[in-house]
Amino acid sequence: MKKLILVVLLASLFACRKDIDNDNELPKKLQDVISNTTCVHDPVLGKYLLDGEVVYIMNWTQPMSEQGPAFYDKDGNEMSPTFSYNTLELIKIVWKCKP
Repeated sequence: MKKLILVVLLASLFACRKDIDNDNELPKKLQDVISNTTCVHDPVLGKYLLDGEVVYIMNWTQPMSEQGPAFYDKDGNEMSPTFSYNTLELIKIVWKCKP
C-alpha cells in the first residue's frame, strides 16, 4: 500500500510537466526546457508568428513572478527580443503547467 501511495504522489508531482501539445512538433531543445521547468508561477510556452518566422516565448502568469519572458527561435535556441510585442501573432499555446 505504501508503494502505491508513493507512485501516485510521484506521478502527481510530474503531471504538470507532461502537458505538452503535440510533443513531436516542438524542437528537442524546447522539450528539454519544458522538462527542466518547475511549475512555480505557472509557466506558459506560446508559439508565435513574427514577420513570417516562428518564435516561442516562455512566460510566467503569476503576478508574483520576477522572471521575465524567455525567447526562443524556431529551433529552440535562446534569442534576444529585437521586436515590438505589437508585431507578434499568437499561433497557439503549446504548453502550460496544469496543477
